[in-house]
Amino acid sequence: INNNFFGGCPPLTLFQMRELRILYMDNNKFACTLFPSIYVSPKLEDLEMSYNDFRGPLPGIPNGVNSPLKRLTLTNNNLVGTVPHSFGRLNEMEKLKLNKNMLSGPIPINLAAMPNIVSLDLSDNQLTGTIPSYMNYLTGLTVLNLSGNQLRGTISPEFKNIKGLQIFQLGTNNLSGSVSQGICDLFFNNLQTLEVDCAQSKVLCNCCTGCT
Repeated sequence: INNNFFGGCPPLTLFQMRELRILYMDNNKFACTLFPSIYVSPKLEDLEMSYNDFRGPLPGIPNGVNSPLKRLTLTNNNLVGTVPHSFGRLNEMEKLKLNKNMLSGPIPINLAAMPNIVSLDLSDNQLTGTIPSYMNYLTGLTVLNLSGNQLRGTISPEFKNIKGLQIFQLGTNNLSGSVSQGICDLFFNNLQTLEVDCAQSKVLCNCCTGCT
């Protein structure tokens, strides 16, 4: 039902369809607060809700729910508040895109509990605090985009352990320090894009493909 002019709230009955595996409702005019029932469909693996006007806080995973979601995309809405700690219970999650909203607060440590995460995009929000050290342990990541937030502190050299990382974007934050040689050496593996705030020497980087 994507690329239409549907407005209001999507009907809850959509998420009660027991055989539903893929639901694309992006590029519409849906405008309401999201509800926790988006996680309860027993076979839903791919949920695309970007480019709408979903607003208010991002709901957490209800207690007792083991969501089979592998891909959740909520790009370019008007979501506020923090990233729910309960997202750590999304055990099947591979690609999580919450970029271009107004999410705030720190990146929750519980995200480290997502064992299958491959792509994580939290860019263009209002996230604060430091980049959690646990992110170094998400060794299956190929894409990590935290750009366009208000993150501070340094970039841990332990990101060198994410050997499969292809896209690593941290620009337009308040980071300082330098990018370690170990991270630069990832270009000998799979790294293709590395962006930090090096244009005005906020972060020293000898290997970045882009400076903001």
